[in-house]
Amino acid sequence: RPMRDSAVIFTLDGVLANDTHRQPAKGQKMHWRQRYDQALIEEDHPFPEMIRLCRQLSEANGIVIVTERPITVSEVTINWMRSHGIKYDAIYMKQDLRECPADLSKIELIQRAKDARWNPWLVIDSDPKLIDKIVSASGIQGLLVSN
Repeated sequence: RPMRDSAVIFTLDGVLANDTHRQPAKGQKMHWRQRYDQALIEEDHPFPEMIRLCRQLSEANGIVIVTERPITVSEVTINWMRSHGIKYDAIYMKQDLRECPADLSKIELIQRAKDARWNPWLVIDSDPKLIDKIVSASGIQGLLVSN
């Protein structure tokens, strides 16, 4: 199959969606399933500037959403994105429900996107560890955002 058009990868939490209300308090442990409670996801606030950037980039690029959210919350996630006008061409979510460091699961998901013939040139994330790993592992440019 031919390579698809160039793509920009946006991660969801901390970039397009404000998930601070779903994070554990300082020094507290929280099971990752609690962070992805459907009712809490519905309460995420959008980051309007990042959604605007996503729309602008979608004019010349495929938009691929990569999120460590489990597939079990795909419906609430897609509804949330639709309700906030987020345009995207593909979404990759965690298939398994094992706990895994965020940067590793996102790198796996980015690889799945590339295997599906997406050709990402930019990854936008709020995790400096992920950005460093992406740039060194794949040569894709990384844009670190802090909302």
